[in-house]
Amino acid sequence: MLRPLQITTLVLSLVTLSLFSGCYSTYAVISQEYKYDNDVTFTIDKVQEGNSISTGNGSYYAKRGFKFVFVYATIKNNSNEKKKLDFGNIYLLEPKSKTRYKVEFAMMETAINMFGRVDAEIQKNDTKKRKLVFTYPKDEKAGMFSVNDMIYNINYSGATN
Repeated sequence: MLRPLQITTLVLSLVTLSLFSGCYSTYAVISQEYKYDNDVTFTIDKVQEGNSISTGNGSYYAKRGFKFVFVYATIKNNSNEKKKLDFGNIYLLEPKSKTRYKVEFAMMETAINMFGRVDAEIQKNDTKKRKLVFTYPKDEKAGMFSVNDMIYNINYSGATN
């Protein structure tokens, strides 16, 4: 039998958990291959939006009026030589203000958020998965991006969460 103090603690824990469990909205995208360059291609697997990023060292929070947009990408090197990647050449575009938002973090896709390098390499005939993190206006939905000055649309297929 639970005592009143245990019940209060349990209720507070559940309320706190419910506040933090719904932090992200996830959107499915239509699978499409994009060009990074002549030898490297990528697909966007999904897009997530949230207000914070948890790491082993704490949390990062989006600035007031902004949110984080997480673009999950699979990158493939189709050549027989190692290639350089510069995620600093990738921007989310906001058409109303014509503003470009750069990649803030390039994270490895693991159960724990681990920061990767914004400039990286991909081995010959290799595939990498990365979570690219952008800061973006809170009231807008990311719909366009540019890679090495080529502009593409993000084609959503619906919300998955």
